[in-house]
Amino acid sequence: GLGYERIGSELMSENGAFLSLSYKLSKAFNLGLSAKYLFWSVGDIPADNGRNDPLSNSSAGNVGVDLGLMWQTPFKGANFGLLLKNLNQPNVASGTVAGDADAGKLPMDVHLGVAYQLNAQSLVSVQFVRSDLSGDSSDNRLLVGGETQLAGDLLLRAGGSKIFEEDATGDLNAGLGYKWNKLLFDYAYHIPLDLTETNGAHRFSFAYDF
Repeated sequence: GLGYERIGSELMSENGAFLSLSYKLSKAFNLGLSAKYLFWSVGDIPADNGRNDPLSNSSAGNVGVDLGLMWQTPFKGANFGLLLKNLNQPNVASGTVAGDADAGKLPMDVHLGVAYQLNAQSLVSVQFVRSDLSGDSSDNRLLVGGETQLAGDLLLRAGGSKIFEEDATGDLNAGLGYKWNKLLFDYAYHIPLDLTETNGAHRFSFAYDF
């Protein structure tokens, strides 16, 4: 599958382009791998008292890797998933920071989730996320979502998350999917409730079932 997402404002944006593959290991297990290019860009920042901002009109990026495993459990309709996000902890800093070689390095997150197929048209999911496994600023969040099939092959999705951290709330998500033969198109809109100055994140993806 191919995907692209963007979050930001007119001044600054964070972007990602994704290439994902999945492989059926056995009847019960599927392995997934994503390679992605993560990059950010900053527009023109006016000079402050004659001093130019070092990030004005700059950008940087790096390649990241995600690895996932899905298990079709013995319980009918229930699947368990594990995801290691930013497995290689890519560094997206612009240049280097004196005394801090890890500045700009993205933390590795672990996602554990369960999805349950309610019927032929609908499913619900619950996911626990532990961020920054190797750092000192780890936080936890709980995500709940659902999907239902509308008319034909049109899918409707919605969900949200709660961050278990002081002065943090979470986010909301909504999206659509459409299946055509072996091709699947997905669109999702992500609203981070703590970042009120952004326009939210848009994510588009295409997947093909070989």
